[in-house]
Amino acid sequence: MIDPLAPDSKVAWSFGLTAFLSHVTFLFGLFPSQAVTSPLPDWSLGLEAQYYAIFPLIMLLWKRGAVLLFTISTYVVALICKRLFGLGMGEGATEGLLHYTFPMATLLGLKITTFLVGMLLAEAMFKLKESESYEASILLVLAGSICGLQNNRLLLVLYTIMAACAFAGTERSGIMRKLDNLLKREAFAFFGDISYPIYLTHQLVLLPLCAVAIRFGWFTALSPAVRFLLSGLMIVPIVIAASYALHRLIEKPGIQLGRWLLYGK
Repeated sequence: MIDPLAPDSKVAWSFGLTAFLSHVTFLFGLFPSQAVTSPLPDWSLGLEAQYYAIFPLIMLLWKRGAVLLFTISTYVVALICKRLFGLGMGEGATEGLLHYTFPMATLLGLKITTFLVGMLLAEAMFKLKESESYEASILLVLAGSICGLQNNRLLLVLYTIMAACAFAGTERSGIMRKLDNLLKREAFAFFGDISYPIYLTHQLVLLPLCAVAIRFGWFTALSPAVRFLLSGLMIVPIVIAASYALHRLIEKPGIQLGRWLLYGK
């Protein structure tokens, strides 16, 4: 985990022309020096942009039934990338053969298996709905095997949850329908709409407020649980308000502009 406020942190926030151009073009994830240059958690945006760039090729292979070939080749690519490139800083950091260390996993090759697991689970859910249980089982085993080989407990937990949801999505007892109705309520819809702005803005609010709070002795003298609660009470309302404003003023107009450019309406 990277702590940008730590005294020995190597994170260099930069707002110069190079950082601007690398972010505007979404190429910053390819360069370790540009991967973490702002307090925004935007490293994942560059990762997603790389995935979308090769997505047509992925779908071409996927639709032609080369799922197993794609899965194996993707896993091999991930192994090669992890062997060549280092990842992270501080305790737990790794070094690659090229000594080309990414502070975060912004290179697609380092995270492609996570995307792959999601694709396999989505395909398994589709197969289950089509009553193709044998093919679905193979896909679930493939996804689970990849999670196990990654030695990533969080990924394994997410896989288990998503696999359970894949099975639950095909049942006929009405449980999923009730859950769907629950999630369509206004409160869930509201937080669903502003979820991405929350992701982008929370650190911008958290860092300065907590930096001010820890200057007060009475705050640092509190127990960790109480500090966490007070920090949440300070941060959450501001983040929600800012996220809602971004959703209404930037995200929704952006979606409408995209529809107009693509469909003329």
